Amino acid sequence: MGETEKNAIQHSPIALTGFLLLITMLGVFPIDVILPSFQPIAKHLDTGPNNIALSVGYFVLAMAFSQLVIGPLSDKLGRKRLLIWGLWVASIGALGCLLTERYALFVAFRVIQALGCGCFVLTQPLVQDFFDNTRRNAARIVQITASGLFISVSPLIGSWLQSHFSWQSSFVVFIALTGMTLFAAQSLLEKDSTESSHSPSIVQSYAKLMLDKLFIRYSILAALGFACHFCFIVASPLLFIKILHFTPYQFSVAFIFYGMAYVIGGVAATLINRRASSLAQLFLGVGLIAVAGAFIFVWHWIKQPSAPSLLLPMVLSTAGTCLCRCAATTCALECRPNEAGASSALLSALVFAVGAIASGFVSLLHENLPVGLGAVFLLVALTSLCLIGMIRRLSDGSGAQTSS
Repeated sequence: MGETEKNAIQHSPIALTGFLLLITMLGVFPIDVILPSFQPIAKHLDTGPNNIALSVGYFVLAMAFSQLVIGPLSDKLGRKRLLIWGLWVASIGALGCLLTERYALFVAFRVIQALGCGCFVLTQPLVQDFFDNTRRNAARIVQITASGLFISVSPLIGSWLQSHFSWQSSFVVFIALTGMTLFAAQSLLEKDSTESSHSPSIVQSYAKLMLDKLFIRYSILAALGFACHFCFIVASPLLFIKILHFTPYQFSVAFIFYGMAYVIGGVAATLINRRASSLAQLFLGVGLIAVAGAFIFVWHWIKQPSAPSLLLPMVLSTAGTCLCRCAATTCALECRPNEAGASSALLSALVFAVGAIASGFVSLLHENLPVGLGAVFLLVALTSLCLIGMIRRLSDGSGAQTSS
């Protein structure tokens, strides 16, 4: 990817960051924005809302599979062509969902859309290609902060589109955004280099990565940071609607505060990134997550749950998540700079797997949800500290071997 990197750097960092944020915004539409439209979609397709929810599971599985293929292929074929192919496939899938009136066809087109959306995994290797070492972590902080903000406002966007137009409008907007992204990709990304035609196969790429202890440990650290965010997303409807008796509208407003927390956390992470090493950022991020978990536990034993008792640890854990995920992701991808595509795909798979396990644990404790959430935060912090210690010993050992 050497030629791509040299050409990409010629463009304005602001334009490149805007391009990455456009892909990030595009990523919330296939799942998050359509959540308020489950009932109308089910009615249109003459099926139950549970089947529409099930189609989300098919979508996630198909996208995860697609990412695992697209990531290493991008190291061999180049980022631009795979991104463009993926966007076209995603558009075709969305158009099919828009036009079909049968549930089976809807699921089939959702799977096609998901296979195309697998190209979104290329945002991480594109950061690796676009930015130098000093700017990569900052770019990822902006990207992750924007992702949290987009996710937080997506229920409101979905509700507005549903009430003013119809459920089809979310797919129309997705297709329009895909067109904008295609235009931006053609304008900003140079022609792919063919220098990497002798890259290892997909199996060989993943075999090398799985044997890289440093990469795996940094990837698990990034996944643990994501788990805190994902657990709160999964638990939030029960926390605010069932326990605090919020209306759906109040819940949507609370999610805006969650987005603001992501912005605050992102700004704090940006300032800290300029002054602290990656290791210091990891320690600080883990510390904030631990404080958030301890706060939830202490408040639970002293008083009943309330909006402030949930929003304050949410802000702390969000700031910690931004620091941990960005620093760990950057360090993980720096371990295999020539295999950024495969590295990003495997990292993404680990992130979703750990997030799913953690959210499943929280769901099992639905009778005592705040305690379950606090337990996950503390467990994440403890496990992360152990991993950081292992990384330090591994790095010290490598340094000693090099010097000898």
